[in-house]
Amino acid sequence: MVYDERAYHLEETSAQLTETVDAMIDEHWYLLSMISIRYSTFDSFDTEDCIESISKLEERLENKNLIFGIVDKNGKVYTSHETKFNLHGLVLSDEERQLTITNKVGDDDTYYMTFLAKNDEDVVLADGNVITHSVLYVDLTEYSNVFHNNAYNNENIVCIRDENGKNIYTEKSQFEFFDSFDYEEIASHVTRKNGHTLEEIIERIGNKQSTVTSLSVLDEEGIYFLVVQPMKTNNWNLVMIIPEQFASAQTIDFAGAIGDTAILIGVLLASLTLGIYIYLVKNRNTKQLIEQEREYSKALAASAEEAKNANMAKTKFLSHMSHDIRTPINGIIGMIGKAEKNIESPEVLRDCHKKIRMAAEHLLGLINDILDITKLETGLNEEKDEPFPMSCMLDTCCSIIRGQLEGKDVELKTDFTNIQHDGVIGNKLHIRQILLNILSNAVKYTDNGYIYFKCDELAFDENKATYRFEITDTGIGMHKHYLEHIFEPFSKDEIEDRKYRIGTGLGMSIVKNNVDKLGGEITVDSNLGLGSTFIVVLTLKTTTLEVVCDAVKERVKSAEDVSGMKVLLVEDNELNIEVALMLLEDAGVKADVAKNGKEAVEKFLASNIGDYDLILMDVMMPVMNGYEATIKIRESDHPASKTIPIIAQTANAFQEDIKKVKDVGMNAHISKPIDEENLLKVLSQFKK
Repeated sequence: MVYDERAYHLEETSAQLTETVDAMIDEHWYLLSMISIRYSTFDSFDTEDCIESISKLEERLENKNLIFGIVDKNGKVYTSHETKFNLHGLVLSDEERQLTITNKVGDDDTYYMTFLAKNDEDVVLADGNVITHSVLYVDLTEYSNVFHNNAYNNENIVCIRDENGKNIYTEKSQFEFFDSFDYEEIASHVTRKNGHTLEEIIERIGNKQSTVTSLSVLDEEGIYFLVVQPMKTNNWNLVMIIPEQFASAQTIDFAGAIGDTAILIGVLLASLTLGIYIYLVKNRNTKQLIEQEREYSKALAASAEEAKNANMAKTKFLSHMSHDIRTPINGIIGMIGKAEKNIESPEVLRDCHKKIRMAAEHLLGLINDILDITKLETGLNEEKDEPFPMSCMLDTCCSIIRGQLEGKDVELKTDFTNIQHDGVIGNKLHIRQILLNILSNAVKYTDNGYIYFKCDELAFDENKATYRFEITDTGIGMHKHYLEHIFEPFSKDEIEDRKYRIGTGLGMSIVKNNVDKLGGEITVDSNLGLGSTFIVVLTLKTTTLEVVCDAVKERVKSAEDVSGMKVLLVEDNELNIEVALMLLEDAGVKADVAKNGKEAVEKFLASNIGDYDLILMDVMMPVMNGYEATIKIRESDHPASKTIPIIAQTANAFQEDIKKVKDVGMNAHISKPIDEENLLKVLSQFKK
């Protein structure tokens, strides 16, 4: 049981690690593509001019771990680092993208994540040199900071293998046979304790499945966990070795904290007992003293129980959010995969983009709830009723689930024809979470056949309507005796096939709690091997006012004219700077960049009236944050210090954040992620 618990958390953590690494790789591809667009202007440059231009781009990014270059038709690489780098590990071809990990590209042993992209068109330079590709070298220290984190006390060893089993990146460990991560070689030096066998590891890697096993090293003390996690990038695998004592560090810390607390309580109780004894010896009125002690003990017990319940509520809440966040992320990943396969079809791409936006907006709503500390302390989502179209909410659920079904032989069938009143008022987030939890379980436990999702309007009385949601699948089903416990926290059906014994066991408990909070009913029927049916009945207020599904609105560029405006953009994140500059420049806005609050204050104080029409101010920055910078600007002697508009542009999007930016002297608040239409609208208002 201890091993299963540790293995589960190792799989979860390593899965999040690979997702983070894949996301970093996508960001670096995006950065290379954004910069390579500018290469088309190099046709009036010679090779030396190109190198100088590349050097300026690198200086602007201020990241010494990134090296950009151009590649000519003969495979020669030109960078600001002259001849130090070459196309080691890659060959020129018609492939649009190539990625590998290389080392010893120059005179040192540094590892680089190497990105090679074919230009849309060859660029003929003024000196006759023909540039065919763009290249980006990223020092792997950018990634090693992600590989090692506090979860394992920085003691995990990381290796990356390609789809053919070849090691393309290996960290050194204390055991030489671990350095190659050749599983057959390792087998002769270790004894398996728990988890997958050598044959199972190799088979699961071939099937792109994660694997965990624990090993003891011959003639050595200690146990090690071996974790293999498939990556999205290039069909690579990320391999980790974690010593047992660090794989369970959090459990040990927690047990130690409990032990320290127990000792402290023991000392306090011993002291209290001694004090009571002395008091009883000196005072014969023991009856009153015993009664007081009894009341005191009750109060202590009540406080301890309250603290225990609060801690359990936090744990359940975080587990709930982990489950719910993964659902839209899986939908987004599925739609991105579909878009990549249909890159030539504008209709499919538009549909994928719309569904990705719908899932992302659902994800943003969940994240907003997680970040609200008052909700975290109670373990409950804030009750919030709002008008919304039932059809849009159901379409959002279907879009997310269809993304999860990509690659599975399962059809999603729907029937929403019997809905008479589409505009309703209720807690949209809770209703969507109920349906997505049930639908996600149906996807998880159904390998073939169909999932049937139906919504009927059962009754209508004055301004209320009753809706019946039915979700049926042809999955593995459940034992009859388990149905009595399905809504209990942490309950799981004892299914023999290991691949289905996953999850925290909180999903159905969360569904039941949300249904109860909404005053509804839920029933379930299931037969082992034949599938399951869930029925949820909810009564909601209706509205005759027009309700619009924001997620599926066609997004059109704002007609507001902001061309000619001069803006000081204060932002420390390079990718955010790139995106903001692109949006502003496309709208005809001239932007100057400051990378922290101190630099922004200095640039403003050195400016003349008219140099800047407006300041876009990030809030969370190094050196000096946006609040401090705004106060300094407003208190300065500059002629425009009191009148220049300062707009907060930040991911801090709660009401208290909006109030704080106004309190320090900012004029407005724009939340991230940046909405182009909203940004241009706000700029236009201050231009007028």
